[in-house]
Amino acid sequence: MMFANGGELEGVRVFRAATVQQFTQRQRRAGRSGTRALGWDTPNEMRTSSAGTRMSTRAFGHTGHTGGSMWIDPERGVWAVLISNRTYNREAGEAGVQALRRAVNDLAAEAADSGF
Repeated sequence: MMFANGGELEGVRVFRAATVQQFTQRQRRAGRSGTRALGWDTPNEMRTSSAGTRMSTRAFGHTGHTGGSMWIDPERGVWAVLISNRTYNREAGEAGVQALRRAVNDLAAEAADSGF
């Protein structure tokens, strides 16, 4: 919630807005995918990342080995947290986990857009 609000939570400034922006913007040497920020990932241009197809280009997130993820869209003021454990369903593999992440994030963005 604090990151979605530019570094402020319930009237208390935790990080300067400029610091949050620096943490979440793509870095010049962002690796193979070119989407990495400082500790975060950002949506790719093809809209095939775990952010889904509806999170804004300002969104940033992080994924975990067991399938969990967190994506924050400051443009919409929404975030989605997925807690999962793919180690119990290895048949689904990475493709299945990615599809679930995308679906959850698309639903969160859609709900925000509809005023839910």
